Amino acid sequence: MRTATRLTIIAKGSRFGVNLATPALDAALAAIGAVVGDTVQEPVEQDDGIRDCGGS
Repeated sequence: MRTATRLTIIAKGSRFGVNLATPALDAALAAIGAVVGDTVQEPVEQDDGIRDCGGS
């Protein structure tokens, strides 16, 4: 999926969840924060050892 398409889906909202994965969560969060200026939730380490910003 192209980046512009992903951004359009996220900007318009979706009734379904949009899950994105990256091998470098901190770098991706910093890049997003540089563009948007704020993030909703910092990465949290889950019980299974996976770090995410989803808050399950």
